[in-house]
Amino acid sequence: MTDKTKKDGLGWAMWCGITASGLYAVGAISILIMNVFYNPPSPSPSMRLNEIGDYLAGAFSPLAFLWLVIGYLMQNSELKLNRISIERQANELESTTKIQLKRERKFFDSNQPIIEIKLFKVSIDESNISIFFSNLGSRATNATFSSQFMNDNILEKIDIDKGSNSLDLFYYDFRNRIEALNLLENDKKELDKITIDYVDSSNLQQRSQLTIYIIKLPTLEYKFEIKIQQYFDGELLD
Repeated sequence: MTDKTKKDGLGWAMWCGITASGLYAVGAISILIMNVFYNPPSPSPSMRLNEIGDYLAGAFSPLAFLWLVIGYLMQNSELKLNRISIERQANELESTTKIQLKRERKFFDSNQPIIEIKLFKVSIDESNISIFFSNLGSRATNATFSSQFMNDNILEKIDIDKGSNSLDLFYYDFRNRIEALNLLENDKKELDKITIDYVDSSNLQQRSQLTIYIIKLPTLEYKFEIKIQQYFDGELLD
């Protein structure tokens, strides 16, 4: 039921109440006049003032009850309309907030580097991981690459320009460190986490992480996977 339908129904009930009250009042007053001024057996009025007051109080009490019910219905309907209006305002505010967040996210994304891994090669014997990636977004400046595995910065204060880039990681005693993970068949463990702290094009300090996983295959060989995560103000972005 729409707001207009509710208001129309409420107006119809009020006009019915007014009409019924008018007819009821006319009937009650007519009966009173007939009893007071028209009494064939006696030339004098047949009802005293106190009786007239009692009659009026009793006669119009149903009208008072009728308007009490009508008033309750009107108030209840108005409260429902107010609640619906508040809910609509809340929904509009939520919708506006979502739109604003989308705009802020779009602006944020337009100022971020978008790193896409093209290829990465792992050489256990040479203790080397080569990562080839492309920056499809904005330029990042003053980037620092730090390795959790090596517990040290591997590159400092470089710029990640738009286009193709590469990163070579050299690990000391690489094979022994892998064996120290005690991988079982089909086990998957985190090998290293490369944290990239940089300044985006809107001059805000941001962070990305490249997580390298190692998997031991049934053939006893190793397989490597890499995952990219973006953070903003310390929170992981979807």
